[in-house]
Order: sequence, then structure tokens, then C-alpha cells
Amino acid sequence: MADFQTLDYTAQVERLDAVAQAALRELKLSGAGHELISYTNNAIYRVDAADARYVLRVHRPGLKRRAWITSERMWLAALWDEANLRVPNPVFDLIESTLEGYDGPVYVDVLHWLSGEAASLSSLTTEQLHALGQVAAKLHDFDFTPPDDFMRPSLDWEGMFGERSPYNPGEGEKHFTDSQREVIADVTKRVREAMDDLGQDADEYGLIHGDLLPKNLLFAENGSPKTLGVIDFHDCAYGYYIYDLAGMLWIARDSDRYDAIADALWQSYSEIRPMDKAHRAHLDTFVAARHVASCRWVAGNTSNPTIRGRAAQIIAERVDEMRVYLKTGKLK
Repeated sequence: MADFQTLDYTAQVERLDAVAQAALRELKLSGAGHELISYTNNAIYRVDAADARYVLRVHRPGLKRRAWITSERMWLAALWDEANLRVPNPVFDLIESTLEGYDGPVYVDVLHWLSGEAASLSSLTTEQLHALGQVAAKLHDFDFTPPDDFMRPSLDWEGMFGERSPYNPGEGEKHFTDSQREVIADVTKRVREAMDDLGQDADEYGLIHGDLLPKNLLFAENGSPKTLGVIDFHDCAYGYYIYDLAGMLWIARDSDRYDAIADALWQSYSEIRPMDKAHRAHLDTFVAARHVASCRWVAGNTSNPTIRGRAAQIIAERVDEMRVYLKTGKLK
């Protein structure tokens, strides 16, 4: 039996699809149509049942522990029920399954389908960026009291760059050269200074989405900002609130609109959660922090066939951008 982690994309998808079909049978949805819509971290399927449309996630084996997944679902349910935000609402119970070629449990869950069209950086209007800033602020302002068994990773300095970090590449550390490690160390030193300056009071640090990128924003009704929905809470964590604004700027780092995007997000976010100039000064450092995390994620996920052959090139390009940050304060 071939090791799942060594298989190519097509073979991995074939085995993940078998897990998805087994889950649908267990949920008595075996007659529902299902279609793979993405596979990077998790295999994401659209499920068309007689009564509704759902999202089925086969969680990538070994990536997230069961307690993290159940806690993500708790927060989503609370955001749906109490915060009046358009997020995927969990349905059915979490399923523990098996995957051919992998020695350990694999988890499957189902969420209600959130309607809308995914955004792109080039198409985002100023009004839509304002909507994102306000939704992010409302997300951070939501008064959620986690139960005792709630568990999500912490994206403080240790949580992002330490041994126990979800971004720790483990054996993937071998993909970094000594020169690249030096650059990463210099960047993380600046990140530590910014985090120390902000501290971890409740107005600075709490539950965040962790991946507010254009692909995770859904606009319904002809792109109206009032219909903004946010999906993919896979990376939600305890972290610095301004880190949630860094994701969009990370994607926009090569865009001529970078400063305009930063201004739109900052203005709209601050209307709900006022932030001073000192916070704004740290924003680009948190964009650089995300860049380091992305390199560590790539190095640690070469078992994913969409990453495997491109890891060295991606890391080299991103470390070069970090060198620019160290000289200029921005990744451009």
C-alpha cells in the first residue's frame, strides 16, 4: 500500500474522494452529488443534497488535531448564531475516518454552503475593502467565551516561529539555506520587537480569522459590500488583531494599490476598533511575519503535491522579498 504522503495529486485526490464518499454514506447523503472544488490544506467538496447545499471538508491528515477542528466549529457556530456575521455554519457531527496509506485518524466535517462569488485582488473596490475592515473589526469585537475544552493555536512569537508552532516545518527545515535562515532570523527579531511593544491585552490579542485573503471573501448580490461573507476559518487562532489585516496586504505586496488598500482597511477597521499611529507603524512588520510563516508552511508541506516541486523556488523568492523588507520596511 503506497504511503499517501508520497502520492501525486491525482492519486491523493482519489483516496481523499473515497473518504468523502464514505462520510456521505455515514451522513445518509450518499445520493447527493459532490464535487471537489479545492485541495491545498484540506480537500473541499461541494455537496448538493435534496434539501440544501453543503461544504464537506476532508481535513489533510496530520495537519490539525481533533480538538482544534472542534473548537473552530464552536467559534463558527457562535459567530453564526450570535454575531450576525455571514460565516459557514457547522452541521452534523465531526466524523473520524481512515485514509488508505495513512496511519492515523482523518477528520471530515460538513458546513452550510455560503452563497456568493469569491473576490479577487484586482476586482476589490474601495467599498468592498471598507466592508472587509468593518467585518474584521466586528469579528474581533465579538464577545465569545470559550468553553474549557476550546483549543486553537496561538500566533504569538513562540506560536508562529517556535518549536511548537503549527508553522514549524520539522524535517522541512532542510529546505532553507544558511543564508535564508539568517534573513528569517532578522525578520523574526523585528516581529518580536513589534509584539513586545503591543503586548497581549484583550484589546490587542484574541481570536482572529488568520487568513483574510481575497479567495476567502464572498460577495453576493452583484458584489454588494453589505453581503460580504467570510469562509475558510481553518487557520483561526489566538493572535494579534492587526495580523488579520496583514493577510490582504501580503497578497497586495506587489500591487500599485498597496497603500490605498492599507488606507481603506485601516480607516474602516478603526471606525469600529480605534487604533493609533503606533499600531499602523507595526502593520508592515506583521505582513513580514506572515511572509515568514508562509515560507515555513511551504517547507513543512512538501508532501502536498501542489507544493512539492516548487518549494525551493517559492522560498527563494520570498526570502529575497524579506531582504527588501529589512532594507525598506516593506516587502516591495
